[in-house]
Amino acid sequence: MIFGNFIFFILLCIFIRSYRTQRHSPTFSPFVFPKMFRRISKMLERRKSSSKPVNRDMCHGDGDCSVRSRDDCPQSVRIHGSSEVSCVAAAEPFTCLSGARNGELVVCRHTTGDVVRRWSGHDNEITKVACAGTSRELYASASRDRTTCVWRSTEARPRCRYAGHELAVTGVALSACGAQMMSGSRDNTVRLWDVAGAQCVRMTALAQNVVTHVCWGRAAGSAMVAQSSEDKTVRVWDTRSLHVAITTAPKQYIQTCCDLSGADDQLCLSASNGFSGNGCEATLWDLRSVARPLREFTGHFETISGCCFMLTSTRCMAATCSNDGTVRLWDCDTAVNLATVSVPASGPLTGIASAVDDSTLYVSSFLAGLQIMSVRQHVAGTVSLQRTATF
Repeated sequence: MIFGNFIFFILLCIFIRSYRTQRHSPTFSPFVFPKMFRRISKMLERRKSSSKPVNRDMCHGDGDCSVRSRDDCPQSVRIHGSSEVSCVAAAEPFTCLSGARNGELVVCRHTTGDVVRRWSGHDNEITKVACAGTSRELYASASRDRTTCVWRSTEARPRCRYAGHELAVTGVALSACGAQMMSGSRDNTVRLWDVAGAQCVRMTALAQNVVTHVCWGRAAGSAMVAQSSEDKTVRVWDTRSLHVAITTAPKQYIQTCCDLSGADDQLCLSASNGFSGNGCEATLWDLRSVARPLREFTGHFETISGCCFMLTSTRCMAATCSNDGTVRLWDCDTAVNLATVSVPASGPLTGIASAVDDSTLYVSSFLAGLQIMSVRQHVAGTVSLQRTATF
């Protein structure tokens, strides 16, 4: 860096001397030196970019530390055009649901990028999406327009629009059968809705409970809903009474997202905001013991914007995405970072979801569209994570 500045200073001195010497020449053109100056600047920029060290942490779990570029995976026309993709959820097998900043909702096949259905039913940015039903064919969307909507892929309009929140709706979740919906907002309230009747069944307001995410438990018949908040805690709600059953101890930073484990809802995953490596961690909570923290996953350098569990028959894993443009896979038993992938020129990554088959991750981003990633477990016990498509 010092050497580059020295060279730049010398070239600037030469430029000034030449200008003073030749400005009275009859062949002098005032455009010659600015062009030369721009060429010198570009040369120095190329030198700086070529000497930038490779971050060895941006590597795959199998030991391949080469950073993959965007051209390494198939790419088609962006399903949301130039709009930022703000959230994503796993839908029917081989499909995912994504919401965009322009208020557009899209269901697409992750194997081909084909759009199954496209809706434009919100007047503002879609903040969160969720799926439910026997084949996960029922979709919900929350928006900054202060409403939530429920959709079916066979219908061109939302089945119903649910209004009542006074500020942006920042969390939405559906029960496994799709009969109930939970929404949370920046107005410090959570609301339980009867989906078919389009009515708010219960509403609870808590001081300073600015909701950042809502997740319904995955256990059969679960009545538990996890909710992260700007007050730095995670609450687990019992939807039968809409009372708080469990509250975690406050973290140092805002909790941006959360997820509940698959079979038994006994584990909760939450993540923090932060900057320059301060905060930026995910926490694994044991809900069987009054929300006791079990593990912390550290390694991201900016706010973690999305987290989810990935459960297999042999391993419990967690996946996180961050504003630092990376996706990380963690071992829940050891807190070891199993794999990391960097998404080039993505801007902040905004959400992450695990597919029904638990071998595919969907990642939404501001600048790089929707990313599809494949998780592979090898015989040696290692795990690799690879980008397979972008839409």
